[in-house]
Amino acid sequence: MRRIALLLTAFAALAVPTGARASDAKSGTALFAHGISPQGERWSATAGVRPNRRRHLWRFDINFKFSNGYGWGSGQEIPIGSHEHMEREADGYTGLLSGGAPESAAFGYAGPEVTTIKMKMSDGSSLEVHPVLPPVSLRHQFIWMRGFRYFIQFYPGGAYVTEYWLYNKAGMQVGCEIYAEGELGPSVCGTIPVT
Repeated sequence: MRRIALLLTAFAALAVPTGARASDAKSGTALFAHGISPQGERWSATAGVRPNRRRHLWRFDINFKFSNGYGWGSGQEIPIGSHEHMEREADGYTGLLSGGAPESAAFGYAGPEVTTIKMKMSDGSSLEVHPVLPPVSLRHQFIWMRGFRYFIQFYPGGAYVTEYWLYNKAGMQVGCEIYAEGELGPSVCGTIPVT
């Protein structure tokens, strides 16, 4: 009996990557933000991982849901016991959440070094958002909550992002996209940034 217990303990130690606590290596989903827009739209944001046993990886997903039924999500595969390695990038959506809505939203997530996103909008205006880290308690509890910042900002009208620039805490540009068409995605630097 003792031999079986020792073998199970040894197997469990191999399943958790070095430096990771057992709670870090658990798959699951956690609510990391929620709120109500100025016009009364309820929203929530979750992140989570689930195992891909065939490839020995986790599937990391982040999702934003709105009370009107609209939802958006994104994700990628990451090593088990690790976190998203999204550097110098952002992923998200901008625009109306439903036809005839009085407000639009810019929301998504970015690499942990991105502290400012400056956007040029389809109507010629500009929008600046400041991504924030998930709550400290969740980052301590789940390793997969440590590798991203999220953002959500509501604004009037139906404009969407056409170009955007990503900046770090020191104010240095770390990425951009000049053909966004409403979606934030892979960074491909181009023209002069929005000021």
